[in-house]
Amino acid sequence: MTLFNLREAGTTVRTEILAGLTTWLAMVYIVAVNPSILATTGMDQGALFVATCLSAGIASIAMGLYANYLTPGQGDGGVDAIATDASGRVLFVQCKHTGHGVSGRIDEKAILDLCRARDSLRHRYPQPRLLAITNGRFSLAAENLAQERGVEIVDGMRLPQLSDIAAGLN
Repeated sequence: MTLFNLREAGTTVRTEILAGLTTWLAMVYIVAVNPSILATTGMDQGALFVATCLSAGIASIAMGLYANYLTPGQGDGGVDAIATDASGRVLFVQCKHTGHGVSGRIDEKAILDLCRARDSLRHRYPQPRLLAITNGRFSLAAENLAQERGVEIVDGMRLPQLSDIAAGLN
């Protein structure tokens, strides 16, 4: 499919449908829980059920289309999450998993993808903070590039300290 560039992203329609279905099944409990909680305020539980279903469905479809628009043509997109703190500061996060744990290496492509995402979204997010995370290690070239481009990196050895880094967002 050319709209989503699935071939370029190294995936198939079947894989994406299964991933979407899995995600939906993992979060579908909200359809029962949300109306039950909100019904305690006196609102009609049936109407709450319909509103929850519609909003979850519309938001899921919109986000699937929007996420493809946000980071087009960059393989995995370069950004796995975009967060904003209470003061409005934006954080772009790129997460990379290695099958070899702490001994696995992530090369400079992860850093380049993150920088490309920043550059392509500069009109929307002028000065985002960039963070690349892996359960393994970054290659020396990736570490040097990250330092040069202002990307914070967290490897498998520093993952336990991630909450301290997140606290620094404020």
